[in-house]
Amino acid sequence: MPFWVRLIRFTDEGVKRLRADQQEFLGQTHEKIHSNGGKMVAAFATQGVYDVVSIIETPDQSQMDAIDQALKDQRLYTAKTLPAIPLDTFVKAMSADPNFGIFLESWYSKRSSGSGR
Repeated sequence: MPFWVRLIRFTDEGVKRLRADQQEFLGQTHEKIHSNGGKMVAAFATQGVYDVVSIIETPDQSQMDAIDQALKDQRLYTAKTLPAIPLDTFVKAMSADPNFGIFLESWYSKRSSGSGR
């Protein structure tokens, strides 16, 4: 299943809500992910530009889009969502697939154009 990395910044309302009831806040987030077909693989509090980095697993892009929308509707944080490939899978594909260069060209062009969420 595909993985997605989410870079999250809390809004002022999100910080208030998190301070008021961490368990409810996190429980509702997990429920929205699960009810839209995803699984929270990991989440990390970070210091710096983003407050949280999470890794979500979903069957496909449409389910990740549904999760993004459900969580966005809460207005408790903003997020960038990036598709992610496990590094060992990425390295194996580079050495095994002669057409991998086409994928890399597409990937690099998206990266350099700043596309993403």
